[in-house]
Amino acid sequence: MSKPMTRSSRPTCNEAVAPHGNLGWSFPANLMKSGRFLSLIMLAVFASACSQDPGKAKLKYFQSGQAYFEKGNFPAAAIQFRRAIQADPRYAAAHYQLARAYRESGDVQDAYKELAETVDLEPQNMDAQTDLATLLVISGQFDLAQGSIDKVLTANPNSPAALVLLGQEYVAKRDSSKAIPEFQKAIQLEPGNALNYVALADLYFSSGNKTAAAETYKQGVATNPKSFKAHLALAQFYFGEKLYPDAETEINSSIELAPKELLPRFYLAWLYAGMGKVPQAENAYADMKKVAPHDPLAYRALGRFYLASHQEEKALTEFQGLAKSNPGDVTTKKYLAETLLRLGRVDDASKTVDDILRSAPKDDGGLRIKGEILFIQGDTAGARDVLQQAVTAQPDSPAGHYFLGQAQERLGNLGQATTSFQRALQLQPGLTDAAAELAGIELKEKHYDVSLRYAADLIRSNPNAEIGYLVRANAEFAKGDSKDGEAALQQALRLDPSSPAALTSLVDLYARQNRVDKTMPILADRIQKDPSNGQLYYLQAKAYALQKNLPAAEASVKKAIQYDPKNVQSYALLSQIHMVHGQADQARLDLEASIAARPTSLANYMLGAVYEKQGDWKQAQKYFERAHVLDPAAPSTSVQLARLYLQHGGDVNVALSLAQSAKQQAPDEAEVREVLGWAYYKLGVYPSAASELEYCTRKNPGNVACQYHLGMTYVALGDSTRAKESLQRALNLDATSVDAPTARATLSQLTSSAKQ
Repeated sequence: MSKPMTRSSRPTCNEAVAPHGNLGWSFPANLMKSGRFLSLIMLAVFASACSQDPGKAKLKYFQSGQAYFEKGNFPAAAIQFRRAIQADPRYAAAHYQLARAYRESGDVQDAYKELAETVDLEPQNMDAQTDLATLLVISGQFDLAQGSIDKVLTANPNSPAALVLLGQEYVAKRDSSKAIPEFQKAIQLEPGNALNYVALADLYFSSGNKTAAAETYKQGVATNPKSFKAHLALAQFYFGEKLYPDAETEINSSIELAPKELLPRFYLAWLYAGMGKVPQAENAYADMKKVAPHDPLAYRALGRFYLASHQEEKALTEFQGLAKSNPGDVTTKKYLAETLLRLGRVDDASKTVDDILRSAPKDDGGLRIKGEILFIQGDTAGARDVLQQAVTAQPDSPAGHYFLGQAQERLGNLGQATTSFQRALQLQPGLTDAAAELAGIELKEKHYDVSLRYAADLIRSNPNAEIGYLVRANAEFAKGDSKDGEAALQQALRLDPSSPAALTSLVDLYARQNRVDKTMPILADRIQKDPSNGQLYYLQAKAYALQKNLPAAEASVKKAIQYDPKNVQSYALLSQIHMVHGQADQARLDLEASIAARPTSLANYMLGAVYEKQGDWKQAQKYFERAHVLDPAAPSTSVQLARLYLQHGGDVNVALSLAQSAKQQAPDEAEVREVLGWAYYKLGVYPSAASELEYCTRKNPGNVACQYHLGMTYVALGDSTRAKESLQRALNLDATSVDAPTARATLSQLTSSAKQ
C-alpha cells in the first residue's frame, strides 16, 4: 500500500521521470497498459516545472510578489507568492509573505493556514510565530496561541510583541491585574512602538477608566508623533466620546502620515457618515479607489456605502462599472446582484448570479442569492434546495440560514424553519428579521406569550425600528386584543410611515372593523409622497374593493401593475374584479399575464380556480397540476387538485395522498379535512371519513360540502338520524349547490325508510 504524500515525499522533476515513482495517482487499468499514454501524462504535467531551474523560478516569482506587495497590490502579490510555492513547496519565506498578502487583503483564514505552514517549515521564524499568535488571540483561540507566544518568549524573553499578546490574552480572560504589567513592560522595552500604548489604553478604556485611557492614547501620540496608528487610536477614542472635530483632526493627521493606508480613510468616511455629512463621506470613499485601485476593499467601498445609505441607483452604476473592469471579481458581482434585487430587477439579478455560478458553482454567496431569487419568483421548493446547498457550503452564514428558514416555512416545515431561524439568530444576534419570523411561527402555533416576548426583545434592542411593534401588533391581534394591537401598529407607522407590512395590517384591521374608509386618506397621503410605489396603489385598490367601489379599485390596481408589473397580488385582485363583473375571459387574461410576469409564482396558477368556476375542469386540472409540480408541498394546490380528481373520476388513491400531504402542512384547515374525509368516503373507509368530516363541521359549520359529505358518510355507517341532520343542514346552507339534488333524494329515502 502506498503512503499518503507528505511534503518530504512530494515528487521533484527527477522523481517525475523515474519509471516507478509513486505519484499518488490512479488511472483506469486499460489506460495504464499504454506506455505512451503514461509518458504523455507525465510530460504534460511536469513540462512547465522542469522547463527551468526551480531555484531561479521561485526567486523570480518571490521578487515579483515583493514588488507588488510594496505597491499595495496584494491580490497580485499573492498570485506571485503562490507561484513561488509551486516551484518550491518548502519555500518558507514565500509562505510567510503569502500569509501577509492574505492578511492585508482581509483573508484571515488563508493567512492563518500560510502562517501555520511557515512555522512548521521554519519554527525559528519569530515574526511568523508572533503573527500566528496574533491571529489566534484575535479569534479567541488562546490555548493554541500560547504555544507560539511561549516560543517567542523563550527565544527572546523581552519581546515586546509577545508581551503585548500575553497581556491581551489576560485581558480576554478578564485578568486585568496581570495584563497591565505586561503592557507596561512592553512600553518600557519599546517606547517607540505606539501600539504598546494603544494596547494599555484599550485596557483602561474597557475597564471604565476613561481618564487613564485618554492620557495613554495621547502619550502614545506624543512619544510616536509619526505613527499613523497612534493618531488613529486617539481618533477612535474621540469618536466614541462624540468629540467629532478632535477625531477628524487626528484622522487627517493619520492620513497625512500614511497617505497610502486605507484604514484611516475608512475611519474618515465612517466619521462623516456618522455625522450625517453624506457628500464628504462619499468623497472619502471615492478617494480610496484612487489610493488603492487594485485593492477590492478599496474599490468596492463606495458602492457598499451607496447600498448602506439606500442610494441603490448610484450603487448599481458603481458595481456595474467595477464588474466590467474586474470581470474575475466574484464578490463585486454578488454586490451587483444584491443591488439589482433591491431595485426589483429580479431577471437581471438572476442573470448576474448565473454568471457567478458558472465560474464558481459552489460559491455560497452566489447560491444564497440564487435561492433568494427563486423564493421571490415563487419557486419555493427550488429555493429550499439551493439554499440548503448554500448553508452546507458555508454553515456560518446568517443570511443563508435565514432565507432557508423562509423557504421551509412557506413549504409548511415549521420545525425545520424554526431551527434555521434560530441558527441565523445565533450567528447574528442582531438579525431582527429572523426574530420576527420566529415570532410569526409561534403565532401559528398559538403561543401568543412567546411571540410577545420576541416583540419585547426586538423593541428593547432597537426601539426606533418598526419591526418590533409590528410583531407585537400581530400577537395582540391573534390574542383578540384589537385595541393594543392597533396601538402597536400606529407606533410602527409613526416610525416608518411607508412600511408596507404596517399599512397592509392597517387595511386588514379596518376591514375587519368595517372602518376601511379610515385607511383612504392615509393611503392617499402616502401615494402623494411616493407616486410610483406599486404596493401603495395595490393597497388602495384593495381598500376600494372592500368598500365595493369596484371602478376605483380597478383604476388603482391597474396603476399598481403599471408601477410594479411583477406583483402577482395585483393581477389576482384585477382578476377577481373582472370575475365580479362577469368578465371571466378577461379574468383569465389577467392571470395569464401574471404567469408571464412570474412563471414560477405559485399564486399565478390559481387560474385553475377561474376555469373551475366556468366548468372547464380539464383546464383547471392542468393549471393545478402545474402548480403542484412547482411546489409539491403547498396545501392549497394539493387540496384543489385532490378535489378535482374526486369530482371528475380521477385516481382516488392519488387524491387521498394529496389530501394527506395537505393535512400534514395545514392540519387545522377545514377545507383540507373535508377533502381528506371525502377521499376516505370514496375508498369506503367510513370511520376515518367521519372523523375528518366531523372535525371540518366543528371548525366551519357553514361549510356546505362538509355537511353534505358527513351526511353521506353517516348514511354509509347506518346512522340515519345524524345523516338526516347533516344533509338538512347542507340544504339549509345552500339549496342550489351542486350536491343539493342528491342531498334531497337521500333525505327522501331516509324519511321513507323511517316510515316503513
